Amino acid sequence: MKRVHNPGFTLVEIIIALAILIVCFIPVSTLLSSGTIQSSFNDYYVFAHLRATRILDVFSSYSYAELIQLEQQPRTGNLVPVGTKEPALPPEYLMRLAPEGYRETWYFPVVEPGLGRLEVIIQWRFPGPNKEWKEYKLEKLVHQRDLSFYAEESL
Repeated sequence: MKRVHNPGFTLVEIIIALAILIVCFIPVSTLLSSGTIQSSFNDYYVFAHLRATRILDVFSSYSYAELIQLEQQPRTGNLVPVGTKEPALPPEYLMRLAPEGYRETWYFPVVEPGLGRLEVIIQWRFPGPNKEWKEYKLEKLVHQRDLSFYAEESL
C-alpha cells in the first residue's frame, strides 16, 4: 500500500501561526490606539491656539489705556466674549470634555511703565479619575504708543 503525501498544514502549525500573529498584533494595536489618543490631544492644542489667537487679536485692538483699566482683575469664563455673536464650543469637543472642563482666562499685567503683557490661557480637562488640566498659553507684548512726535507736527 502506497502512502499518499498530503502537503496541507496540521492543526499544530495553524495554532502556532495564529499565536505568532496575535503576539505581533498586540504591540501594533497599542501603538495605533496611543497614536489616536495623541491625535485627539493635538486637536485640542490646535483649537486652543486658534481660540487664543482670536482673543489676542480682539484685545490687541484695544488702546493701552483701555487695557490698563481692564488690568485690575483677570477675566475667566467658559468663553471670553470676543465678538457680538460668539460661537459655542464645537459639540465634538464638548462631548469629550469633563463637565465644566473648559475655561479661558486673560490677564494684562504691566511689565514696566508703558509696556504690558497680554496673556491668554486656555485650559481643558478630560473626564476620568486623576485627569489633570491641560493648558495652552499665548502671550503678546503691548506698548503704549508714543504720540509726542505727532503732537509736535501738524497733520
